[in-house]
Amino acid sequence: MKVRASGLFVVLLLLLGLAACGGGDDEKTAVGEGPPLGVSVEPRKPLAGETVAITGKAGPAGRSVNLERLAGSAWEQVESTSSGEDSSFRFQVEPGSEPVTYRVVAVSTGSNKTRISEQVELRTYDSGGTLLIRPAIGLRPDGKTELLPGVAAFTPSRTGAPVVVESRSKGGSWAEVASGEQDENGEFAFRLPASADADTEYRARSEGEDGAEELVTAVVRGTPWKFVWGDEFDGTELQSHWRMWTSYRPCTVNDPSQNKVKGGVLEMFASWDTSKKPLKTEKCKDGQFLTSQIGTDQTKNFTYGIFAARMKVHPNDGVHSAFWLYPAPGTGPASPAPDDPAEKGAEVDIVEYFGDDFGNGDYHSYVYWPRREADGTITNVKTGGGQKSGQLLPKGRYPSDDWHIYSVEWTPTEYIFRMDGIETSRVKTGISHREQAIILSMLASAWETPRLEDDSLPTSMQVDWVRVWQRDEKPAR
Repeated sequence: MKVRASGLFVVLLLLLGLAACGGGDDEKTAVGEGPPLGVSVEPRKPLAGETVAITGKAGPAGRSVNLERLAGSAWEQVESTSSGEDSSFRFQVEPGSEPVTYRVVAVSTGSNKTRISEQVELRTYDSGGTLLIRPAIGLRPDGKTELLPGVAAFTPSRTGAPVVVESRSKGGSWAEVASGEQDENGEFAFRLPASADADTEYRARSEGEDGAEELVTAVVRGTPWKFVWGDEFDGTELQSHWRMWTSYRPCTVNDPSQNKVKGGVLEMFASWDTSKKPLKTEKCKDGQFLTSQIGTDQTKNFTYGIFAARMKVHPNDGVHSAFWLYPAPGTGPASPAPDDPAEKGAEVDIVEYFGDDFGNGDYHSYVYWPRREADGTITNVKTGGGQKSGQLLPKGRYPSDDWHIYSVEWTPTEYIFRMDGIETSRVKTGISHREQAIILSMLASAWETPRLEDDSLPTSMQVDWVRVWQRDEKPAR
């Protein structure tokens, strides 16, 4: 009995041991599918001849990882590798013009279930690039040298890829004039001296990666925008294309005495109206003012284009400098048919400056148009705001300290606001498709005049020039 019992005990131990090692296998393999396998694909939009890297991590080290492609309705293995000591893997694919769908499979091992990546469709893309140079609406920090803002755009995009802009005179050789990198949209913005000859040609180049072809834009000569109108403020009086606007602001009179033209500069003032005694009354608690507002609405109106002014705005709080566009006569907010900025126009404030201590010293750009509410009242829709000009200026400097060029590029689809040729914002609502006039103003509004001190006035803004450019062919709406 004793021997038989011991033999039975040994058999039981052997059975338990086999169960513990999975029926005799060296390792128990997990079944089923684990979480998705993350992969990185770079570049996502390859050019002809460019290699695409598909990388990721699949632990533990030494794990089998397969690259598969979709053939009809079935997956077929293209390549196999093993993950490295840091669990990483890498495949390289050279796509063709026809799209092919790939995936990566990390094979199950031990307690690690099979992991499958997202599907990735790869094909080559046609290379291309465009170069666009705008008129002289840029300005160097010294406030004197005018610049041509431009942008080179490449397809497909290569974030961080080097870009070189080159120019040549007629019969000359190409020479570098600007360099940088593509941004996340495949674009590189630059500014060039405006002194180049009208026949100067430009192109931009961007290097490919891993032996891919270099992208080169078509050659352009100058800018597609043509100068159509401007005022350099020569002489001693305003030219006849400007007219004085009547003020609708309380306690304020727009007066020609507040305009001075001298040395090629228009200076527009806001002053105390010292002819009024007393200056401050029950109705005009903050005082009474002489201001200025002039417009081209009776003589020069425009649809689309680039509108720019080289200005030095005033520093004081309580009044504001402005350069803006307004619908030609009969189409403003008093129109009987609001809710239609396309046909009725919109107010486009290219720059409004309310003083160094207002809004962190930022200048403001707005777009307004009227809307009829459910109760029949009309209110103004307002988009835009502060333009973060402090980010474009040296620390401690304000727009009022120096000359700057403020501009808007008005197209059928958007307004692009710029300071010294550098884009500050875009507005894609309230787009006017009708003629608009140019307005310059130095005003005192009731909401801001409480901030005036006794020595705040007179103050002034200066305008060196106003210019308008339009394309040879007006863009379609």
